[in-house]
Amino acid sequence: MQAISQLSRTTFVASISRTRLFTTFPALYAVASGKKGVAQSAKAAASGKKTKQTKEKPLSLLQQKRLEKPKLPVTSYALFLKDRFAAAKSNSSEKLDLVGLSKKFSEEWRSIDDAAKSKYKAQYDANLKEYETAKEAFYKKYPKRPASKYAQFVKEGFEDAYLQTGSATDAIKELARRWKNSR
Repeated sequence: MQAISQLSRTTFVASISRTRLFTTFPALYAVASGKKGVAQSAKAAASGKKTKQTKEKPLSLLQQKRLEKPKLPVTSYALFLKDRFAAAKSNSSEKLDLVGLSKKFSEEWRSIDDAAKSKYKAQYDANLKEYETAKEAFYKKYPKRPASKYAQFVKEGFEDAYLQTGSATDAIKELARRWKNSR
């Protein structure tokens, strides 16, 4: 390591960039490239010292909500494509032309009759029912947040302001002016 510090980093990188040292010794690459965090962790691992583990922060309610929100089901066309690509991948050992296959499969989807499409539509309908039940359970667990005071103020006064001004834009502007003056 002392020899590395004596050489300038650029000289060191240039002298061994054509060799396999970087892949064999990641600590050398870290030191040569100037990545301090990687070099320190590599030194700590080499010396046998324990590195400090950072605690994972608990997720906020909003983050939990985003993770648990059910995703929309895949459409019948996407299910068709998934089956076709899986079949093409299993039948071919070479690299696939995804653009060409996509065009071919989309033309095939347009040309097949409704009886063949019904298999995918039935699967989509089943997935949609599962999604609806999951969505209901999700909204029971995480109900909508209550409206803000300003939103309640606008909701209560919108009809009167709309009747006075004649347009929704002017009504909102009038309500905003009233809100500022009332505070």
